[in-house]
Amino acid sequence: MMAAMAAGSVSAEPARLTLRAEAGAEYDTNTERAEIVDGASVPARVASPLGRMVVQGGAAGFPGRRHELSLTGLAAAKLFMADAATSEDVLVVSGGGHYHLRAGERLSVGAAASYYDAFQRGRSDARDFRSAAAFARAMVQAGAGGALTVAAGWRRLTFKPDRDFDFDAPAGSIEYDHLLPGADGGAEWELSVGASAEQRRFAGRRMVLACALPACTPMPGAGQRADLFALAHAGVTRVGALLAGARYALNLNRSNSYGEGLLRHMVQIRAAVELPGSVYLAARADVIYTTYFDRVVVARSAQMMFVSIEDESRNSLQLEATRDLGRHVQAIARYAVYGRAFGISLVDYRRQTASLAVAFWLDR
Repeated sequence: MMAAMAAGSVSAEPARLTLRAEAGAEYDTNTERAEIVDGASVPARVASPLGRMVVQGGAAGFPGRRHELSLTGLAAAKLFMADAATSEDVLVVSGGGHYHLRAGERLSVGAAASYYDAFQRGRSDARDFRSAAAFARAMVQAGAGGALTVAAGWRRLTFKPDRDFDFDAPAGSIEYDHLLPGADGGAEWELSVGASAEQRRFAGRRMVLACALPACTPMPGAGQRADLFALAHAGVTRVGALLAGARYALNLNRSNSYGEGLLRHMVQIRAAVELPGSVYLAARADVIYTTYFDRVVVARSAQMMFVSIEDESRNSLQLEATRDLGRHVQAIARYAVYGRAFGISLVDYRRQTASLAVAFWLDR
């Protein structure tokens, strides 16, 4: 968004085009992301090697002195080798675009849209969903280095395995970003704080707790399910020889459906540094603490952010090492370990992934 404020001084110029392709092999120790629930039978964890490929491209340019336009697209696939894991085979396509107009010395307005679609072979709880969103945005430059952005729009989600989880949601967000330039070529600091909310109206009925002694059982009740899904965050990033950042987010889901309300604390720490041999190492740690408002967790839909099929909403440590092999070729090694979020004492979760890949890219 900061780039949009600078567009007023840029004349019309050819679009910048980028294309990147990545192919590699991975090993996943828990392909179905199976959880172990205390007191229940232990599900068999299915491990499998797999192949994965990603192709993405983009175009960005300034059609005029006050205009900025960009488009992006992506296609990705994962194919599992073990027979017991082929139901996890998945194809993902996504795209998006934004347009900004410099409407004044300090004001930029625009619109953005995004689309994400996953096609999975399928189990009843598969991460197989489609998401589409469109927003109008306005950004005001606030002093030297500051920018305030406000957005409002609509989001539609289709959850293919169970259409009761489909929802429409008016959505809005507000964010303030501030850049502190370093003195005499020193490190820069980027500060951000913001909040967003979605009023989700689901296709399915809400769940209520029906009690008939000696037990209480959740069952469908009268009326449709409705959630207020809100997120507030604050973060800081250091840009220099050592790239480092920290972010805290508070996620609240208020639901009229029993078992879906929660409060989630999320802390993310990330860093990147150049090692000897022109190897770049990036690390990211996510620590999550979740509290459910109801004593019994009935459903898991509220745990997912519905951002991508890779979203875990669990504690994790992710490492990535890259090295350029040429002007347009890069070798990549990744490792990740996932565990249950704190606060969910009755559920245990373990998963590890390791991969090697080669990426190719072009830009002009």
